[in-house]
Amino acid sequence: MEIEINKAYEMDCVEFLRKLPDESVDLVVTDPPYKLTQKYGTSVGCDNSKEFISITNNRLSEIGEAQTQIAKQSVLTESL
Repeated sequence: MEIEINKAYEMDCVEFLRKLPDESVDLVVTDPPYKLTQKYGTSVGCDNSKEFISITNNRLSEIGEAQTQIAKQSVLTESL
């Protein structure tokens, strides 16, 4: 899959980030999930808030790993 500039892609964000070349990105903006204190039923794919938080933390870790792979070294150095 060739990634085109200025084009929107509807796909899993981690899958998309992993398709980008290493050290090719200056900035990644993420929008983590909200409503962590809202009481959820089974409609979000889990039965309780602890499970939801665990699923969310795992997903954010996957996104973070993918972002680190594609970020330019200068970006990683400057953010430390």
